Amino acid sequence: MSKLMPLRIPNHWAVTHNQFYDVDPIIDENSDSEFLKNNGYFTQDLLQIVKTDIHNGHPVINKGHILIDLGYYPDGYINGEYKLELVKPMGDELDWENTEVFRSKDRFEIVAKLEQWMEQYMGL
Repeated sequence: MSKLMPLRIPNHWAVTHNQFYDVDPIIDENSDSEFLKNNGYFTQDLLQIVKTDIHNGHPVINKGHILIDLGYYPDGYINGEYKLELVKPMGDELDWENTEVFRSKDRFEIVAKLEQWMEQYMGL
């Protein structure tokens, strides 16, 4: 059974969705398919983490929060890659038009960038 990718999540961040597994892509050498054999682990909706505020000792996600989103594009394809996006607020909404983006085929590079962003934006 596959295990979730180990992540160091600092205080003031909350994981709202996690399907980011510590697995290598598997190419079916006996097929001419463009899909990974284990394509279910390589989808557009892998991980979402949001910045929280603390109110009365409890984490709260406000409208003007920072969001980090991870997906694999194109979904399940051999030639795909991870896409990590940091989405900043614009007023009470998220500004999906002006995101910071980091791409890599290496899940360990993704984890390093994710952890760097959480530390960098902890005070905002």
